[in-house]
Amino acid sequence: MPTSPTRTKKALQELAKVFNKLASELTADLNAAINEIDSLKREVQRIKSASGKTSKTTTSPKKTNPSKTSRPHTTKGAQQGTHTSHHESSHDTKTPVDTGSFVFPHEPFNPSPPPEPAPPGNN
Repeated sequence: MPTSPTRTKKALQELAKVFNKLASELTADLNAAINEIDSLKREVQRIKSASGKTSKTTTSPKKTNPSKTSRPHTTKGAQQGTHTSHHESSHDTKTPVDTGSFVFPHEPFNPSPPPEPAPPGNN
């Protein structure tokens, strides 16, 4: 056998760690995107309702709060830690996405026994 069971086990554990990290980053990115979309929807609704109340038209759009509409400018390597939501409000009643479906089980790896070696005459 070219690789030992311990090396295979360690490789699978490392893959599981990387996969879990990527899954949690993806979940955080998706949650941040959902919050951003919800915030923008509320802002559009607010602007629509405000424009319906006024009869005069303005030539320049109302300046919005930059903390609500700006996106964090990060590089791919510096994204960790920027996934906290900055759109906290009483309107957000969504429960966090369960990442359990993305996570490998943390139980010990028990490989199946190797197949019986073939008799020497069957090469």
